[in-house]
Amino acid sequence: MTRGNYLIRHCLTEYNRQHRLQGKTDIPLSDYGVRQAKENRSNLDGLNIELIVASDLLRAQQTAEIYADYLGLEVNLDAGLQELDHGDWEGRSIDELHARTEYAHWLENPATVPIPGVNETPIEAAARLESTYTRWRQAHREKNLLFVMHKHAKALLLSQLNHRCIDFFPRYNSDSILPYTIDETLR
Repeated sequence: MTRGNYLIRHCLTEYNRQHRLQGKTDIPLSDYGVRQAKENRSNLDGLNIELIVASDLLRAQQTAEIYADYLGLEVNLDAGLQELDHGDWEGRSIDELHARTEYAHWLENPATVPIPGVNETPIEAAARLESTYTRWRQAHREKNLLFVMHKHAKALLLSQLNHRCIDFFPRYNSDSILPYTIDETLR
């Protein structure tokens, strides 16, 4: 049996459709997002997923539940997989944010440019995400795990796992809802 660990982003919300930054705002999947998750289930075939761990934010939880029903598994919720705190930017459109100099600077240097109104920096979020991932991996070494999370959280975790600096994480940003395989040989 193939051993693997997989990261997957939650499916579409109304904020995604409207190109708004969600962050820790707890938003459910849209009707389209529910359909999207159901259509995406077959991409999990052959991965031999044995355990699903999801962010406790509703959009990730709902995505995970659709996958879990398909695979005959339960969902383990963990707040450690929550999205990056986007502070005062949450709910704003990406177009509006791109017009702001501070957002452009943050995208280029997220380690040192602060997000207004946040409770957790990207560096702290990356450490939280890696710690959460490692805790689950160590507890379930012999299982294939699926982590259902968020766009920026996934990108921060990938930066950490690939030993990249936090400033590199925007390059890992992806709207893809396909499973991303973690190469454990990097660990």
